[in-house]
Amino acid sequence: MITKTRARKKSSRIASENVKAGLHIYVAYWRANIHRFAMDYLGVNLHVFQIILLYMMDKNTFFMFIASRGESLAPSYRNI
Repeated sequence: MITKTRARKKSSRIASENVKAGLHIYVAYWRANIHRFAMDYLGVNLHVFQIILLYMMDKNTFFMFIASRGESLAPSYRNI
């Protein structure tokens, strides 16, 4: 997923000020959308549940995610 961008207005500022202003825009955007930072800047392909997890980790002060892999505790009927 690639983020849509808009062209910035031309200004009479020097190049270093333009870079600083652009950096502030991107930092504010990526802080508000941490999952987009992972996709756009880091180039990581995320699944929907990963996007939701990153969003919830960013917005909540307390976050707990309990996950497991492997077989469940339910009885297995494969050997019947």
